[in-house]
Amino acid sequence: MQAVVRGGALARGAVAVQSEAAGAAVLLLDAAPGEAVLDACAAPGTKAMFLAARMRGEGRLGLEALAADGKLRASFDRVLLDAPCSGTGVLAHKPDIRWRRKPGDVAELVSLQRKLLIAAASLVKPGGVLVYSTCSLEAEENGEAVHWFLTETAEGRRFAACPPAEAARLVPRGLLNERGFLEAWPHRHGTDGAFAARLERLPEL
Repeated sequence: MQAVVRGGALARGAVAVQSEAAGAAVLLLDAAPGEAVLDACAAPGTKAMFLAARMRGEGRLGLEALAADGKLRASFDRVLLDAPCSGTGVLAHKPDIRWRRKPGDVAELVSLQRKLLIAAASLVKPGGVLVYSTCSLEAEENGEAVHWFLTETAEGRRFAACPPAEAARLVPRGLLNERGFLEAWPHRHGTDGAFAARLERLPEL
């Protein structure tokens, strides 16, 4: 990292810095060159940049994803939903979150996350992949959100959670819980806190 900074690459904008835990969501998505991929909540876009680099600039983007009414349709091979969240996993370098968060914020965020999950899932084509991720440590925003989506929504019943063995092929097994969801904990892994679940849309019969 020091060589990158001293060499001026960071100042020139030739590289972007991203935490290992945040980058793991992109690894779970496992996008390949030539696929149509959507970063549904790109801000500021470091995960989208990482995705583009892994796809060697050969991803597809453009009008083929639009329906006649101008709305996005279910035509994406991979969708990343890095949802707005409480940010409790990144307190180490964003300490102001401690003072900005209010009681009730998590409940409001969960409501938004659920709406975004359904919307993002509707854009994944049969056989495609949705990765839901946060930088939160709160169960309501993470595993509980995924469980709600898979068991209580019509859109979620079109998906299945990635088997743990397959997830372990994409990210270090030590970052995965028993369900195959990524759970990075600062005190255990020495990273930012993060969560990510790879959900696979079932083929249509």
